[in-house]
Amino acid sequence: RRYTVYEAITESGGLMPDSDKKRILLMRRTPEGSYTSTVLKLDEMIAGKVPMEVLAPGDQIIIPEKKWTLTKIMTYVGMIAGVRGLRPY
Repeated sequence: RRYTVYEAITESGGLMPDSDKKRILLMRRTPEGSYTSTVLKLDEMIAGKVPMEVLAPGDQIIIPEKKWTLTKIMTYVGMIAGVRGLRPY
């Protein structure tokens, strides 16, 4: 069955106290093999203001600390995606 972002976070143990619920990063692999990134706001999804995102196979959720900037997050995501590109799928 498919999981929502909320279910995946809950089943993984939940959020840490300093997690940034307003800037959850969803990484999704495209058919071409690259990754797209989408910033999600968990509070808005839980409140029903925006649809709850459903995960696809291979999706990854990155939840930064509140003090991290989006630039810092994307720098690390770029490094991670580059390393993953070296592994065969």
